[in-house]
Formats: sequence, C-alpha cells, structure tokens
Amino acid sequence: MASYLPNLDQVKGFTTTAWTQLRQKAGFVVSNMEDFAPLFELNDRVRHEILDQMTEQEIANYDLVPPQVCVVGLTSAGKSSLLEGIAKQKIFPVLDGVCTRQPFQLSVKRLQEGESGFGHPEDTKSTASAPTSTFKFHKSNKVFKLPAQTEAVRAEIARLQGCHDEKVAFSKEEIRATIFSANNETFTFTDLPGVFLLSETQLSSSAAKSKQLNAALRKETLRITEFYVKKPNTIVLLVISASDWMHSMNNDPFISELATWLEEARKTHSVDVYGVITKIDMQEKLSKNSPLYKIFTDTLPETHILRSIKVKKWIPCVSSPEVLGEADSKKSEQLEIKGIRNCLVNSGLKEETLMQIPMGRPALLRELKVALLKAISKTQKGLRKRLMNLRKITEKKLKGLPRPMSIHEKRQIFDRMLKSMEQKLKELIGVNGSTTTNSLRMHLMVRAPNDFENDMLKSSLRGNVMLDVTQIINQAEIEMGGNFESRTAFDQLGKHIIDSYEKPCHKLVGTFAGGILRALKVAVDESFGEYKLLKTCIEDALGLPDTVDVDTILKNVREQASTGEPSQLGKNPELIKMFPTLERSAMTKVDSLIDAHRTMVCFHPMWRNFNDLYNKILVDKKSDQKSMSAYQPQGETTLQDMLGLDELRRRVKSEGLNAIRTFEQSKSVHLSNRIRERILRHFARVEVMGYIIRMNLRNSVFPIIVRDLREGVFRGIKGVVNWDQSVAEVLRTKLLFNPKNEAKIMPLLDPSPEDTEKRKRLVKKVSVMTNLEKEFVRCEGHMKTLEEIFSKET
Repeated sequence: MASYLPNLDQVKGFTTTAWTQLRQKAGFVVSNMEDFAPLFELNDRVRHEILDQMTEQEIANYDLVPPQVCVVGLTSAGKSSLLEGIAKQKIFPVLDGVCTRQPFQLSVKRLQEGESGFGHPEDTKSTASAPTSTFKFHKSNKVFKLPAQTEAVRAEIARLQGCHDEKVAFSKEEIRATIFSANNETFTFTDLPGVFLLSETQLSSSAAKSKQLNAALRKETLRITEFYVKKPNTIVLLVISASDWMHSMNNDPFISELATWLEEARKTHSVDVYGVITKIDMQEKLSKNSPLYKIFTDTLPETHILRSIKVKKWIPCVSSPEVLGEADSKKSEQLEIKGIRNCLVNSGLKEETLMQIPMGRPALLRELKVALLKAISKTQKGLRKRLMNLRKITEKKLKGLPRPMSIHEKRQIFDRMLKSMEQKLKELIGVNGSTTTNSLRMHLMVRAPNDFENDMLKSSLRGNVMLDVTQIINQAEIEMGGNFESRTAFDQLGKHIIDSYEKPCHKLVGTFAGGILRALKVAVDESFGEYKLLKTCIEDALGLPDTVDVDTILKNVREQASTGEPSQLGKNPELIKMFPTLERSAMTKVDSLIDAHRTMVCFHPMWRNFNDLYNKILVDKKSDQKSMSAYQPQGETTLQDMLGLDELRRRVKSEGLNAIRTFEQSKSVHLSNRIRERILRHFARVEVMGYIIRMNLRNSVFPIIVRDLREGVFRGIKGVVNWDQSVAEVLRTKLLFNPKNEAKIMPLLDPSPEDTEKRKRLVKKVSVMTNLEKEFVRCEGHMKTLEEIFSKET
C-alpha cells in the first residue's frame, strides 16, 4: 500500500485528530487515507452511473443515493477558492458577477507511480514549482493539461456555467469533471451555486427591478441548495467567511434557512455537517464577542443560530492568494497553518486550545474523508443489494422486450400468446375460474343476476293508478263480464309490464357484456402487451371498443340492432368483429324472448287459474294475521317458499291497498267494500302477471346471455352468426392460417423503434450494473477493513 502522508505532524498547532483516531482503530492495518481511494472512486462511479442511467423514479424507489459531500454557502464566501486550494490548480473562472450557476462536481484522483492519465505519462511527474495534472470534463470527454491549459479550462467552465450570459440563471443540472494528478489525494466535492444576498448585484438600471431580480435569484439558489442538503447520505460542508462573522451580529441570512432544512432532514435520516471558516488569515484578530471566537473557545451560547446546525467540527482555512498560489504543497500548508495561528494567537487563544483545532485544507480533507468512509461503510452493502435487485428486474424487462426473430419463431410466439390469452380468459370468467369475492367471474355469475332480479322487483307494474281505479268503478263489466283468462285482459296488462322489465333485461346484457369486454381487454393486454402494434391489431380483430362503460355498450348494441350489422369498431373489415357480434346475438335473443312473452304468458297455469290462486293462496282469510306457511303442510310450505309466493302475496295486498289509499286521498272519498274488492283483484292480476313474466325472464334471460357472451368466447355461437370456435381459434384461423393476413401480422412482431431504443437503454443499464457489481467485488477487501475499523467505534 502507498505510504504517502504529508509530514506536518511536527508543525506546531497542527492536529490530524480524525486520521490519528482512524489509524488507532485500525490497529495500523492501513498506512494512510489513500489506501481507501478505491472506495472513494467506487462511490463516485456509482453516483455517476446512477445519475446517468437511472430514472428519478428508480432512484427514489430503490433508494439509490450514495454518500456525497456538498459545499454550501453564500456567494463570495470562498467556496471555489477552497476547492482550488485542495485541488492545487486554479481552474475556476475569475470574473465579475456570478460564476457558479450550476452544481459543479469536482473529483480529484491521485495517480500512483507508473500510472498515467489519458496517455500522458508525465502526469505522474511533477516539480515543486510546477505540479502537472490532467483535467477531464465527463460529458464532453474534453481533456486538458494543467497548468499549461488553465485558461482553456476556465473558459470551458465559464461556457458551461453560462458566466458570460447577460441574464443570470441557475440550474440543478450538474457539471462533472476530474483532475488526475500525482500530487493530490483522491476525493470528490459538489460545489453548489452560492446563495444570493438581496441587492448584492445590480441586475437592472432600476433599483426596484434589480431588487426583484435578486430576490428571485436568491429563491432559486436556496431551492437548489435545499434539494442537495435534504438528500439522504449527504455530508454538508458549510463555508462561511470570517469577514461576515467578525461581530456578534448575524450577517448571514442563509444560516437560518440551512438550520430549517437540516431540522426537517434529520427527522428521517442523520446529516453530518462540517464547517469551514475562510478568510481568517485576512483578519488581524477576532473580537471576543465574535461568534467565531466563541466557536474556537467552545463558548458559543446554546441559543445561537450556529448551534442549531449541529456542526461536528469547525476548521479554519486561509484565502490568501500568496498561500493558495504557492506551488510547493508542503510550503503552502505550512504558510496556511502559520496564517491561521497568527490570527488565533492574536485573538488570545491559548496553546492547549490551538492544539485541539484542526487547521487548514489537509486537516479538512482528512476530516471529510473519515466522515465519507463512515457513510460508505453504513450504506454500501444496502446500496449494492438494491442495485442488484434493480438489475434483475431490468433483465426481466429486457427479456420481455420484442427482439428480431425468424418467421418460425414468430409463429410459435404468436401461438403461445393465443394460448396465454385463452388461459387468462378461463381464469377470469371460465366455468372453473376464480371464486374470490371480488373476482370478475363472481361479479358476472352472482352479483349481476342478483342485481337483475332486484331491478325487476323494483320496477313499477302499476300504470295510471287513478285511471285504473276510475275504470273499475265505472265499468262493472271488467269484473262481471270479463274473463281473466282472455287475450284482452292479457294485452291490457302485458304491454306495460313487459315494457317495465325491458330496461333491466337490457341492463343485464350491458353489464355482462362490459364484464366480458373487461376480461378480453385484460387477457389481450397481458398476452400481447409487449407488442403494442400487434395488441392494437388483435383488439381491432375482436372489435373491442375503448370503453367498458355500460351505457356506451348498450348504445353500440342498439346501433347494431337497428342496422343489422356489427358496429364498425375496428379498422380491418376482413377480420371478424367477435365482441360486437356476441353483443348483438345476446341482445337479439333477449329481445325476441321478451317479445314472445306477449303471447306465451296467457297460457301459464297461474294465469289460467287465477281465481283459484287468488282465492286460495293470495287472499286466504286465515292468513290475515299470520303467514300462510303456518297453515300449510311442510312440503307445500317449502314449495311456496321456493316459488316466492309468500312474497307475492304481500306485494298483492300492498299494491292493492296503496292504490285504494291513493285514490281515496286524492278524491276525498271512501270506497265501498265491493269496489275495494274489485280494486284488490285488479292489482292482484297485475302482480301475478308481473310475477309470471319475471320468473320466466329470470330463468331464461340470464342463461341466454351467459351462453352467447361468455360461452361464445370459448365455443362460438349460433344464430345471427354461426361459428363453433373459441376466440383463440378464430384469431389463429383468421390471422395465422390466412397467408394474406399472416403477411400483415408477422411484421408486427418485429421490435418497434421505441422498443429498439428501450432495449438499447436497458442493455446499457444492465451492463453498467454488472460492471458496478464487479467493482463492488474488487473492493470487498477494503470494505471488510473499513467495517472492522468502525466496528471498534463506541
């Protein structure tokens, strides 16, 4: 393992607390932080690949958020200068106005001896006066040599950031770049746009307009910062300027916003915050009332706003061009420690206090590395597992996508899809299908007929009550001369009753057709859904409308009945429109059955023997106080219960009495017992007629619908159109065994341009996750060492 470690332990006042503790925990298994560079690089690569290849939904659903360090603070707080000091290259543009307008992720990778960066062997060589590096932009793959091409790098960053645009605009889209050098330590920062202060920049000739624009920019920079701060596994590096905190007054309005975000984020996950105090070397000394002085002496009040951020460690750094511009790394670090100590000593801090303060960029980097390693040790196992789960799901999606095939393979797949569709239909609506309470089959075979019977029971069989009663009073011949078995009596009552039952019958057809349509759509979608064009063709061949709304279905069926042809719901007239034909067949047969009752009911035994039924069962005098069943033998009682005669008796009595009450109240008269008896008999006839028709329809309409609509799907129909094949056999015959149609169908099994592009993305995604898994395996030794280190931490 490498043995590089800046030899600054002898510098007075310098402490490497985090690194020392880490080495003690490890039992000196590792020699320095750079031994863990593969873990830092793997963490960066995972983050880059996730951002590049995964959708936002996948990132959220699988919690694919690796640890990262985000640099936050006000504009001009010294963030970019701090990163340049760590990277040892002046890469950021120096311009008037706002430079950082997008998050800038800067990775630093240390090259080992003999390792080259992008074909530049000299990258591993450097002198004290001119350390060299290779700089690469990830998206464009542009490569530059530093320091020779420093101005070119600055110009490219300024272009990407839009620094020269007159209109200032911010974005969350990241710019990513890496510096390869033998002089740096491996690490990655994400530098966020500095938070705007109101009226910081004159953006308009109008002061009011400028203030308004500044307020909008401040809001936008706060939004970007909040987005990153609240991300899980984020380590926040807060940069504040010593110039802004020289006195007791809080000159940084960003702090209160940050405190609020951190408070919200810590409700769901932990957030580590480290603080950097820049420009401290530019202060002669710190006032004893300054929050900075109180931070270093640990006397900051608990109520101070800086306390609410819960910073783990505050680390002072310098911003002097003389220090940052020093090419010799060791000399630069010594000058930095000296500048910090001068300010703190002048401020009255004692030596023992100074020894406890981590100072300068090397100390900051090691503190952050320890924090990041802790985060990696906590998250990498789970992250790796979730990535592998996503890979399996992605591979499954990839297998399901259409691919180029031979004609033989296409025929096999098409036939397999037809079998799958038929099996799904059997599961949904077949005789041996699902019997769960909310299944489609139970809806059609149990709830639909129950609703049908209830709808018929709710139908009003009475016509104009006032007119009927008036005729009974004025026309004694209705009873005296009329024959209850006559065709005239049937015609008078039958039309209204049959009309009352027509709507429930049609509704049952529509409800059942809607269920069959839903089953067909589900079966077609699950079987052919991977091939969108083929699925559309199958739906067209079956004549499946877009909606399963019952009213719309009934409208289509009525249109078919009026034209005598199935609705042209599809686009290919050569293919049978199976579903509309089944609808039309069922509706035609139901209408014929309803119409037949106008002739058939008058021969029913209950109608021909109405007098006996009425006198002996419906108005039995003994049953006035108790139910008829109390006076009947058990067998007869059971039969009457099965036929619903007890319910019929109650309806007869209720309807007759309601008619009498309605007429008497309307006319303010009291009818004689003789007239009352006539009225009761008349409405008894109405209810008996309704009962006869209702029982016949209940026992015949539903079987007709089941036969044509459900069984028609599995074995064809007879009547309007005759065929003896299932839906799968019809499609197989019409589409697969017909050369003309097969020539049209087979190309639909070719991948569409969308599927081809989707396959390309999924192949790339699987490849990326497979390569990441190899990297995880390669770093297992480092992870094991890391886990051993942090398992010793109390």
